[in-house]
Amino acid sequence: MDAGEERIEDAELIEALQRKARWINRRAMITAVIATLLALLFP
Repeated sequence: MDAGEERIEDAELIEALQRKARWINRRAMITAVIATLLALLFP
């Protein structure tokens, strides 16, 4: 489907992708915490 792993040389692009990845991971963690709390509150 895609070209697979590619080496990225552009420092600006690397920083932008890392920022996006941190945002996605933070959002996933918040979603997991909320889902866990809801599961514990309403068994």
